[in-house]
Amino acid sequence: MKVLNFNTVFHVGTMDVGDKGEFSYEGDGLSVSMYPNEWQRIARLSGKTQELANSTGSFADYYAFGDDKLIKWGLSNSYIFESTLYRVTGYDENEEEYYRDYLSRDEAVAEVKSNGDEDLASLSEVRGFVPTDLLKDAISVKTNHMIYKDHLFGLYVQKYHPSLDGVWFDDTLDELALSAPRGMIFKHKINDWEIANH
Repeated sequence: MKVLNFNTVFHVGTMDVGDKGEFSYEGDGLSVSMYPNEWQRIARLSGKTQELANSTGSFADYYAFGDDKLIKWGLSNSYIFESTLYRVTGYDENEEEYYRDYLSRDEAVAEVKSNGDEDLASLSEVRGFVPTDLLKDAISVKTNHMIYKDHLFGLYVQKYHPSLDGVWFDDTLDELALSAPRGMIFKHKINDWEIANH
């Protein structure tokens, strides 16, 4: 397990994880970042910016772990199952290709037609993974087939590396692409961090 160490991170909004909505990339943990201003604009967050300090702050590196190992663990523990998904591909305003997967063909067809593609050329079937109710219950918030790996990784690290403070997703800092590095502090580790309004 590759570990990243950060002594200071930031959180925008309330420190009470019980106040988060029913959908969260961080599951039942606390979202943190090194770039609070950028995340405030990307996610349209409101509230105070809190500075959190811990001289031994440690986070599991998501991108160094590997999807294959994570998916194998998720399948063997019944957190996910393999299924057919319906993929719609398209191009953004910068002419860069993107895709979105849907659980049902009807949803995908509706998306294709809303894009003006009547011949369904942008629709294809792919194999993918879908979270089970067991995963949803374990993280206490909603998840879906697009972000289940974030939640699955948090569960894995808490089970096998409980001394770590959380997990880290070292995404590219690109505000226009709605991307910035981010992390999550596990609920049981929040009290190990000193908190001050920023």
